[in-house]
Amino acid sequence: MEKKTNLILTMLFWGALWGIVEATLGWVFHTVHFKGGSLILYSFGIFCMLSAASQSERTSAIFGTAIVASLIKLLDLLMPNTFQGAVHPALYILMEGALIAILGSLFSFKSKVRLNWSPLYTRRLAIPLVVVAAVLQLWLG
Repeated sequence: MEKKTNLILTMLFWGALWGIVEATLGWVFHTVHFKGGSLILYSFGIFCMLSAASQSERTSAIFGTAIVASLIKLLDLLMPNTFQGAVHPALYILMEGALIAILGSLFSFKSKVRLNWSPLYTRRLAIPLVVVAAVLQLWLG
């Protein structure tokens, strides 16, 4: 049971962190019409998914992290006239997660870099990060 809880909290933590970056940097990139923003956000998404898989030692954390980030992006649906601005990025996040999950299952990877983040920090920060991500997504749209 503890392993399952750790997996869920790890996915929540990294998915919420990805969602926060998508909400803030995505908004900034869109506002200043920065063309390379999607490449930066894509790379950060891969970092979050692989960090979750490395920390939990399970490849199922890859797609779970993408689901959390996608659900945070779907909070834009609560804003008026944002259907395409919410659904398309959320679907792209899911497709990115599916691609990395497939590659992660085909090619087993062992991280050579060990994150200094203790699972204790992840447990304590997972829920607050989801709340912060939701508030930022609703505020910045």
